[in-house]
Amino acid sequence: MSTERRNRCLCVALALALLAPAASAGNAPRTSDLRLEASAARPIGSGYLEVAGVMSGTVARDDGSGGAYRVPVTLAYPTDAARCNGTAVLDVLNSVFYETFEVAGTGSDPFFPSLFPVGRLVLGDDFLQARGYVYAHVQWNKLVLERQRAAGTLPDPTLRIDRGTDGYVVLRDLSDFLRRPAVLLSGPVPAPCAAGDVIGFGYSQTGMLLRRFYFARLNTALARSPSFDDGLVFEASLHGGPGSRCRALTDKGPWFAYRFQGCAGATPVSQGRAITINTETDVQIINGWRARPENGSPISGYRVYELAAMAHIPTPLLPLELVGLRPSTQAAQNYADSFPVFRAAIEHLRAWIDGGERPPDSAVIRGEVARIDGALFDAGSWGSDNSFVFVPRTGEDGNALGGVRLPHVRTQLRRHLTVGAPLGVYRGTHCDNDPTERGFILECQLSGNTSIYTMAGGTFTPYADFDPGRCADLYPTHGSYSEAVERAAEHAAVAGWILPAEIDAIVALAEQASEWPGCVPEAG
Repeated sequence: MSTERRNRCLCVALALALLAPAASAGNAPRTSDLRLEASAARPIGSGYLEVAGVMSGTVARDDGSGGAYRVPVTLAYPTDAARCNGTAVLDVLNSVFYETFEVAGTGSDPFFPSLFPVGRLVLGDDFLQARGYVYAHVQWNKLVLERQRAAGTLPDPTLRIDRGTDGYVVLRDLSDFLRRPAVLLSGPVPAPCAAGDVIGFGYSQTGMLLRRFYFARLNTALARSPSFDDGLVFEASLHGGPGSRCRALTDKGPWFAYRFQGCAGATPVSQGRAITINTETDVQIINGWRARPENGSPISGYRVYELAAMAHIPTPLLPLELVGLRPSTQAAQNYADSFPVFRAAIEHLRAWIDGGERPPDSAVIRGEVARIDGALFDAGSWGSDNSFVFVPRTGEDGNALGGVRLPHVRTQLRRHLTVGAPLGVYRGTHCDNDPTERGFILECQLSGNTSIYTMAGGTFTPYADFDPGRCADLYPTHGSYSEAVERAAEHAAVAGWILPAEIDAIVALAEQASEWPGCVPEAG
């Protein structure tokens, strides 16, 4: 990961809180008078243009009422249409700070405007540009506009969303725009190339929102324009870190709700292709195991990938101790980088839409579901409806078995062949007690009010802290460590969990993590 990208991630990653959602979908509105006015543009990367503007439209609802919206939009696309791959990524802009911090959006907000294009950060501009994607995000959340309006920080007083549920239409209309930009764009910039297909991307808060979009069957119900020639708002979507929760927009403040009910299993086949990616954190504490296809049966059009030994907020997104969200006396944060899995998943979705090779089969973490006495979080928390935890089974390296496995864990391929280069025990959520114990989560004193971000950061306990001889057995030389990483990365690429082009970067990143004392001998 480049220094520039890592620095940008520091400003976004707090947004990856485990906020949860779901409620009625409300009426299914229609929109006319759709247009997008470009206001500013700047070149980014090589041959790409970033454009800021405002999208507006009117809404005709099924209950006979009408409304309107006017919302900010950001686009990024090749200036040469020949570079376009025919697919757009619609990044559902993450605004979770507005649901966890009252200061978000006000003049006292240290991260103002506290709006995070997580899809762009996770995928990265280098990936999007090298692969020829058109990228877009839009403000869909009425809460954001009303908070800023009340605080006097709204940059344009004409921005508005009349009803909370109109946010679904905003997302639908951006997908519509991406299919016919030359007709709908005005301003002193060239129009992006038209997208034949649109992939929706959401993470955490917005992964839950997209999951609800599918379960409420809005992906077909809102696809009423002739632009949606296959009857889908999104030909495919990626739901990152939703656990098994859904998030729904409502017409009553604060214009959102959440729950587990009605969000289990595979998304409806009629709604198009979808991939759900849950980290170990999401499987453990927000019922991500319920997002698996029922009875483990393969489902056409749906995949679920559970990332073993990875956290909802890993260090590459946000070093929690650095910003004061985790005391130095607690366990180190899980640093394992999940981004390569998301990039591979987007490419799998694009190929799947085009009728190419199907994505790898679903991969789930091994373990057992346990009920705890009372709610996992306290009654004042958004998670007070959850009294289940998932306890992963662990292998000889102390890390979870099964699921998607990158080089930071050991993977048994055949009887005498093992790949992977762990430097310690990586867990999906944080507890004050010993994170190396198999049942540690059952004794956690977690509070959804005060520890959401901390627990989402996972834990890393170096072998050197509790088993000094293990690293010497695993890695007698620096070269043996590098070779173990490379072989595991190659296995992950063959499995389809990462792109082959990422192997070298993953090995280089692992080399940077080999500095844990007493684990990997120095090179040379």
